[in-house]
Amino acid sequence: MNQVSPSTYFSMSPNPVGRPAGRGQTPEAQHIQAARRTRLQRLIDTRFDKKKSAFAEAVGINPTAVSHYLNKRTITDEFCLTVAKMLNISAAWMLRGEGAIDDVPAPIKPNTNHEGSSLKKYRESRGLSKAALGRLLGLAAGSASISVAQYEESAQLERKTKIKLASALQMSEAELQAILGGFSHVVTPVEDDELVSVPFLPVRARAGFAETFLSDEHESVQYDMVTIRRDAIRVGFETEKARKNKMYVAEVDGDSMEPLLHPGYWVTVYLIDPGDWDYATGVVAVLYRDRFVIKRIIENRLPETGSVTLHSDNPKGGSNSVPRSEIRAIFRVDEIVGGKIK
Repeated sequence: MNQVSPSTYFSMSPNPVGRPAGRGQTPEAQHIQAARRTRLQRLIDTRFDKKKSAFAEAVGINPTAVSHYLNKRTITDEFCLTVAKMLNISAAWMLRGEGAIDDVPAPIKPNTNHEGSSLKKYRESRGLSKAALGRLLGLAAGSASISVAQYEESAQLERKTKIKLASALQMSEAELQAILGGFSHVVTPVEDDELVSVPFLPVRARAGFAETFLSDEHESVQYDMVTIRRDAIRVGFETEKARKNKMYVAEVDGDSMEPLLHPGYWVTVYLIDPGDWDYATGVVAVLYRDRFVIKRIIENRLPETGSVTLHSDNPKGGSNSVPRSEIRAIFRVDEIVGGKIK
């Protein structure tokens, strides 16, 4: 059984999948939606001369959808962020009405973190000399300091070196990756009662999962299990019974979702009820035909067209349209629970 307990989590979809505005919403949520519709209308009026079609073309959605958003459809965080990105306007203004519409922050510089330098900083913070770390790694006394110095001069450490370091420093690979990626958080011990075992879907197991999911054989499938922190579990899935056949940890494959998700990331995924497929937006895992892919739904047009377009965050990944008849399951991708977060 594969057991890993990462300490860093990053949530990608803090809000529920979108629904028509008002259905089951609290008064506060209705107020938020009303304010967002007002800002959306103002944006169309001032930037697009009140032409919904021009706005729709600029953000890449169907003109009919604009009317839906202005009248009844939930304006999700995902939609607000997409509009802000496409039009180069303030995301804070679009989401919450904060600041001015043109308050756009300066571009974030790409991560140029040097893994060896991060290792050196962490070693020194632990009060370890090069020789001491070398001994923990099981290196020969005569070459320990030299070998560690070479590691600390490397911009990118080899995978086998990282595995040895994680074991020597008594932490998971995910925790080490977070440190090498420049995170300043302190890795703290985790008590057993704070951990939860969840079925794991590594890339190598996807074909089998796609073949058996929703079939009679699915109940008898034995999955590898991984442990994650209990606080990474969504409300309503605290018990093993609630999670059965509805929650998994999936391994990310390929670079189509970079820069958000990199190959090797582990993410929690939750099965979406087929009755809610029409409202699914954001980062999702979709099981269709014999494929299991992680993509993004920007504009869900299943109700109008009977198909959904799956987008890659990486422009090189492109997008493709999948008809409802070929979709077997949709999962909400919720949190990163392992891997190097950039």
